[in-house]
Amino acid sequence: MKISKSELTTGLISCLLVILAASGSIYYLYPNAIKLLFQTAFLFITIIPLLSPERLTKVPRIAFPVVMMMFLALYRNHYLSSKLEIVFPLLYVEIVLFLWLSRYQNSTWIDKTVNGLYYVYLFYAIYTIGMFFIPQLFQITLSLFPSKSETLTFQYNNGCMPGLTNHYSTNGMLVGMGCVISGCLMIYYKSNKYRKFIFAVFVVALLLTG
Repeated sequence: MKISKSELTTGLISCLLVILAASGSIYYLYPNAIKLLFQTAFLFITIIPLLSPERLTKVPRIAFPVVMMMFLALYRNHYLSSKLEIVFPLLYVEIVLFLWLSRYQNSTWIDKTVNGLYYVYLFYAIYTIGMFFIPQLFQITLSLFPSKSETLTFQYNNGCMPGLTNHYSTNGMLVGMGCVISGCLMIYYKSNKYRKFIFAVFVVALLLTG
């Protein structure tokens, strides 16, 4: 089966968006080389399709230098450079990505991304519930974030499940987003018992985060 450039692009974009949006605290454990790879991938996936002649007739050429200037200005920012972080430059590239996709391309990336996020957030929810019953799962979290062990232990002992993140509030945001997506699907599929059950899983997990 032949895959079109548009399908390949939206597939890659969806995959990268899921990794960025659902990594949570794990994102900061990635080596700087992997972070740079994400940044470069977003940049190329955003710009390459725009370089085709039919796209250039729709997108003002001034958009390219403006985007690059914003990108470089943020990257050269002293705080970001000193911390070796690329989160905000990534977000700017992501904003441009959304604008282009939503205006000049089909919307299949939305379904792919939401479905991917749904299952990753469900993993966080199940892990959170599992941590409540299986203390060994908490030891995995401690091994991932040893510098946060004191804080994590305090949270866990007070009934706040941090899940697979370095803080219970981060886990709450991830599970909360899953709860929103699951709730929307449950409303859409009114008679689907499976959707209702998954929504209940998210709600229980969200409550357990504290």
